[in-house]
Amino acid sequence: MTQAQTPNAMKLEEIQRETLADPELQQIKQNLQNNQVYKLPKAYKLIAHELCITDQDILLRGDRIVLPNKLRQQAISLAHEDHAGMVRCKQRLRSKLWWPEMDKQVEERIRCCHPCQLVSKSPRPEPMEPTKLPKKPWSKLAIDVCGPFPTGEQVVVLTDYYSRWPEVKILKSVTSKNILDWLLSVFATHGFPDEIKSDNASYFVSTEFKDTLTSWGIEHKTVTEYWPQANGQVERFNQVLEKHILTAQAEGKAWKPTIPIMLLHYRNTPHRMTGRTPSSLLMNREVKTKLPSFEQQTNDETETRMKDEEEKEKSKKYTDKKRKASPRNLEVGNKVLVTQKHRNKFTTKVHPDPMVITKINGTQIVLKDKNGTQHRRNSSHVKLYQEIPDPEEEIQSDRKHDRQTESREENTEATQTETNQNTTETEIVLRRSTRNRKQPDYLKVG
Repeated sequence: MTQAQTPNAMKLEEIQRETLADPELQQIKQNLQNNQVYKLPKAYKLIAHELCITDQDILLRGDRIVLPNKLRQQAISLAHEDHAGMVRCKQRLRSKLWWPEMDKQVEERIRCCHPCQLVSKSPRPEPMEPTKLPKKPWSKLAIDVCGPFPTGEQVVVLTDYYSRWPEVKILKSVTSKNILDWLLSVFATHGFPDEIKSDNASYFVSTEFKDTLTSWGIEHKTVTEYWPQANGQVERFNQVLEKHILTAQAEGKAWKPTIPIMLLHYRNTPHRMTGRTPSSLLMNREVKTKLPSFEQQTNDETETRMKDEEEKEKSKKYTDKKRKASPRNLEVGNKVLVTQKHRNKFTTKVHPDPMVITKINGTQIVLKDKNGTQHRRNSSHVKLYQEIPDPEEEIQSDRKHDRQTESREENTEATQTETNQNTTETEIVLRRSTRNRKQPDYLKVG
C-alpha cells in the first residue's frame, strides 16, 4: 500500500505533454501569442505581464512553471511526501510551480491526509454542559471509588447532586457485594434514590450490582467511557478527600480516624454552588459543630436554584474561555476518528479506522466501527474525518459553479444594458422649456 501511494517524480517531458493536452493552457497560449490579454481567464489576467511560453511549449509565470490541471494533485503529493505541514508544502510548491487556487487545493489535500489526521492535535473541546439541579434532595446520586491509598484501602464515595451531601466507606476489598451492603445501610437512613450514576468499573457494571439496584427501584446510569468529567460532582469531592488524607499523613496522623471530622465540616460548610450547607439542604436543619452559631432560618428553595445556576454559568464561561472551547457541529452519519489509549510513544493519537456517528446525546456520541460494534465516547474524544473528494465529482461541482457564475454575470450584464438603454432614451427625449419669459425694461415704452 505504501509503495502504491508513493508518488512518482515529475519530469519536464511529462509537463510538456500534459500542457499540450490541457485545453485551458492552450487557449491561454493562443491568447498570449495573439496579444489578446482581455480574453484570458480572470486568474491569469491579473498576472498577464508575468506569463511567457518557453521553447518547450511550457507556460511560465516568471521563473515558475504553470502546471497543467492533470498534474496538480501529483505535485501536491510530491510536496507532501514527508507529511510536512501546510506552510512548508506551500513554500515548496511556490518556489517552483504555480496554478490558480494552489494554496486552497494544498490545504484541502493535507486536511484529507489520513496519516496526518492520525497524529495531528485534537480539536478544541466543546463548551461545557452543566448538570441541572435535581427537583428534590437525595433523588440523584453519584458514586465512585477513590484510591488505593498507601495503606492499601480504597474509599467508596457517594454524593447527592442536589445537596452535595457526601457519604464515604473505607474498604480493603472493593467488590459489588461490599458496595451494595454499604449502600443498603446508607439508604436505611436517607431512603432509596431515583437514580445513581457511576463510571464503568467492573464492580459497577456487574450483573449483581445492576440487578440489585433494579430490585430497589433505582435507575443505574453509567458515564461515557474515558470521560470522568461526566461524573464531575463526585470527582470534585474525591479531590477534597485526597487532599485531606495527604495533609493528615504530612502531619504524621493516621488518616482513617480523621475522616468523620472532615465529613462533619464539609457537610456544614456552605457550598460555593448553592450558597447553603449540604446538611440544611438535605435535612432542612443546621447541624451543631464546634463553632458557635445562632439559629438561622433556612433560605427559600428558589434562591438555592438561582444561586446554583448563577455559579454554574460563571464556571462554564470561565472554563470555556480557558479551554478555548468551540462547538464541533457533528451530525449523525459523519465519519470521525476516535482517540485511543496511549500504549507507547509511537502510538497515534487516534485509531486509524474511522467510525460512523449513529447517535448524539448532548456531548455523548454513539459510534459504530467497521465491525458494527457500538462505542460511547465524549465529543472531545472524536474529530471529523476528512476524505479526499472524488476528482470526477469535484470537476462536475466546479462546472456547475462556473455555469451558475456565468448565468449570474449574464443576468447582471442584461440588467445593466437595459438600465443604460432606458437612461439613454430618457436623455434623448426633447421638451419645451417651461421658463417664464420677461421683456427687458429697455424695450418697454414710456
